[in-house]
Amino acid sequence: MTRLGMIFLTALTLAAPLGLSQDNPAASATASAEAPAVAASYDTSKAGQRVYIRDYLYVPLRSGESARHRIVNKGLKSGTALTLVKTNAGSGYSLVRTSRNAEGWIPTQYLVDAPTAGIELAKARETIKNLTQKAGPLSEQLLEQKRDSERLTIELQGMRQENIRLDRELTRVKDLAANSIELDANNKRLMQANEQLKNTQDSLAAEKERLQSQLKSDDFINGALVLFAGMMLTVFIQYFANSKKKSDWR
Repeated sequence: MTRLGMIFLTALTLAAPLGLSQDNPAASATASAEAPAVAASYDTSKAGQRVYIRDYLYVPLRSGESARHRIVNKGLKSGTALTLVKTNAGSGYSLVRTSRNAEGWIPTQYLVDAPTAGIELAKARETIKNLTQKAGPLSEQLLEQKRDSERLTIELQGMRQENIRLDRELTRVKDLAANSIELDANNKRLMQANEQLKNTQDSLAAEKERLQSQLKSDDFINGALVLFAGMMLTVFIQYFANSKKKSDWR
């Protein structure tokens, strides 16, 4: 059925010469006395399910399962949430309950299982409006976060450069430490060599002193021998001289 046909049918039902009343929980009790009974074949498998009036409609709520029954609510606008009680496939009507606990019959074709597109569109527009209102502060926050990100990026680059410099300095310190260890080892070796040289020098000095002492002793002995030899030579010379004189005297 087209939308125009639905509106026309709604106008006809509203124009029916029956009494009007607002939500009246007791109205359904008089339905059987106002119109002939319709062969009932009720479907209660979806009882309690939330249903909604279709788009662009104002559907009257009636006391029975036909357009001849009394209207208990002059018009439920599209998107109105109702609680489904039962459905009669034979009459094409469904018994529903309003949010004020008023019950009545409504053509099943005007009911849908989900909120209408108009309601969803209104909700979407409201959501967009709320998001738009929130977008201003969020945009400022995003801009501030972007500035913070740029600042942190610059700081990170500086830290990376500082890290490179520290790595180089650490390498230099390690090299110096390695050189220091090597110098310390060389120094220990030189000290050991110096100690050995000192010991050798002391040994040579002792040997020199011994040799000098021995040389002095040898010189003394040699001097004594020379003196003794001189004395002996003098004795021999005198002896030979005396012997020659004696021979001359003879």
